[in-house]
Amino acid sequence: MSVVDGFSHVVIHVTDLDRSEAFYRDIIGLDVIGRDLVNEVGPNALLAMNTRQRVLLVEVPEVVAIRPNSSTIHHAIDCGHVDDFPVGTVKSFVKGKFFLVRLEDGFLALSRWCTHLNGLLSWKKEHWEFCCPMHGARIDRTGVARPLARACPPLRAHPVTITDDGEVIVDPDTAIKRDGFSADQLVAAEPGTPSACKILEGA
Repeated sequence: MSVVDGFSHVVIHVTDLDRSEAFYRDIIGLDVIGRDLVNEVGPNALLAMNTRQRVLLVEVPEVVAIRPNSSTIHHAIDCGHVDDFPVGTVKSFVKGKFFLVRLEDGFLALSRWCTHLNGLLSWKKEHWEFCCPMHGARIDRTGVARPLARACPPLRAHPVTITDDGEVIVDPDTAIKRDGFSADQLVAAEPGTPSACKILEGA
């Protein structure tokens, strides 16, 4: 059993955005922030709870129980503004268990779980690499095992989105298996940049 001690926002798929927005506004008592403020595939409405969390309603043709690589309701994490992450930054997030990496050409979110024995990786800043305490894997900042180190598949990645106001959002509920690293997996550090999730899925 896991314990959730907090979340950034909840995404809910709906078939009638106007009706659902009215329900959450008038019946539940949430405050409407605005429409289509988030990079989602369909029309969406963002509402605020009085505890600082957000509810994002996304209109879809049909609500299904599970979507590919994720769930209909997921927890995304607001990591901070792009300016908080100078080039070279590697920051570990306990919630979601991922590393946010800022490279020269953009952001990459990597799962902290090793792809060999599922050990929890740590960041060794002095060596500029991730290390697995279970078998000594050494992995570079792109999530790929170093040459001559113990072989293991590349780390799984999580979708990164940059909002219009420059906030870096990571979806740790969606894990994408990769065959390697390429520059088009990076999300440019520019406001309004959508996730590279589709690119990663095709890697």
